[in-house]
Amino acid sequence: MKVASIVVSAPLQFLLLATGLVQPFITIVGTYLFVTMFGFGIPALILKGVDYVFGLGLLPETICFISISLGSILCANSYIVTKKIIHWSPLRNRGEHRYEGYREKLAHYLIQPENVVFLLYLTYFILLSVTGFMQMQYGEILISEGFDSAILKAFLVFIAFTNMKTKAHDSKLDFQEILKLTMGLFVHDDDYWLLNRNNKK
Repeated sequence: MKVASIVVSAPLQFLLLATGLVQPFITIVGTYLFVTMFGFGIPALILKGVDYVFGLGLLPETICFISISLGSILCANSYIVTKKIIHWSPLRNRGEHRYEGYREKLAHYLIQPENVVFLLYLTYFILLSVTGFMQMQYGEILISEGFDSAILKAFLVFIAFTNMKTKAHDSKLDFQEILKLTMGLFVHDDDYWLLNRNNKK
């Protein structure tokens, strides 16, 4: 009887385990899917629309480069917006089940800027490693020469932006002091002598 009970309950236990593992997977994939659609999809659609309306003749590679560059920057620097997108998505906490609260918290944690930046660097690292290996080893390209170049250039733009942002926090620029010193450039020698003379009086 015990063997029969185990045989009968095994598929049910496996199904429960699989269902439990599917929830985190759906949450993780769904979260980054919504972020990707917002970050990369919207710029691509806007560019296609502008190109169609004004007849700019933008190449697909150019649209790819701009979309990936803007998308990477948006994904890494729009936590408040993506948090609202998650709140409006099926991943939101409706208050019907306890796990929904954990699901929304997990989604919010996944879209934190530090996590998104790491994921973007990891994605670029994998793509560039694959394209570099294929080019060096087989003399082949991953998608096309133009698209591979667009991805590389977009990564360089993203690196430049993240470094510029970091350096901006580290810099000690006092804009009031800069303005004061800049205005001093418009003071000529005669004006400076007259100003000092009036001050002495």
